[in-house]
Amino acid sequence: MPLNLALLKGCDIRGVFWGAWTALNAEKNRANLAKLVQWTAEGKISSHVDRTFPLAQTADALKVLAGRKAMGKVILHPLIGAEPSVAVYSTLSRLPSRGRKCGDDESSFHIR
Repeated sequence: MPLNLALLKGCDIRGVFWGAWTALNAEKNRANLAKLVQWTAEGKISSHVDRTFPLAQTADALKVLAGRKAMGKVILHPLIGAEPSVAVYSTLSRLPSRGRKCGDDESSFHIR
């Protein structure tokens, strides 16, 4: 943001260097994060998910982010559009065999 714009509009620019504060106040930072996790678990706060994309559409998700079109989180999910057991089987079946075989011939996979 050009600084003269803030002066012309009579605005204040405020910010915080969070990294330095967390380094100097590690215990307070942990307490703050614990409170945020608690509020999330209680449903008091949440993050807004704008869109969810299958992993195969990573390029589309990046275009949404680069185009500043997201109004919340953009999630990449490897199992969208596939039955979870099929997706896991598909992923595991592509792993190189370096261990023992598990399961019958139709649904076998290897453990590393």
